[in-house]
Amino acid sequence: MGTRGGWLQLQLNLTQKWQSNTAYGIDAPVIGNLVTGGRSKNQSYMSNITYHLSPNLAKATMWGWGMELVFLLCIIGYEVAHDAITASSRRLAPFFRTGTIILIGFDGWTDFQYGQLASGFWGQLAFAAITAFVVMFFGIVGLRLLESGFAEWSH
Repeated sequence: MGTRGGWLQLQLNLTQKWQSNTAYGIDAPVIGNLVTGGRSKNQSYMSNITYHLSPNLAKATMWGWGMELVFLLCIIGYEVAHDAITASSRRLAPFFRTGTIILIGFDGWTDFQYGQLASGFWGQLAFAAITAFVVMFFGIVGLRLLESGFAEWSH
């Protein structure tokens, strides 16, 4: 199919750490090649502002959110994963259960350590608790929204 189009991007380095990007793209197929009712033009716009993290902060952020993802999987997927492992090997199920408890405990500890930005022990504890709540609540809500969307989409 013949087509015409292109992409234009503008990138500005605002400071040493801040960068702005704006882009536009278009794809316009040759009308004679389209089936009846086919899309005659696709276009998209994009704009963002990025901040370049130091390598250590980037690693810490990935580690922290990686732990939150593991925690989320332990909370949401525990029952399904435990049942699958139990069906596969009853001897592995206790190790899986223990490992899950250790991962949840480790996530709580890492949240507590990140909470040092708050004030003292109780501030750290509050940070860990609210982070765990946010991950569980929005993770479960997000999963239900995805399930609902896929169910509606399949009809």
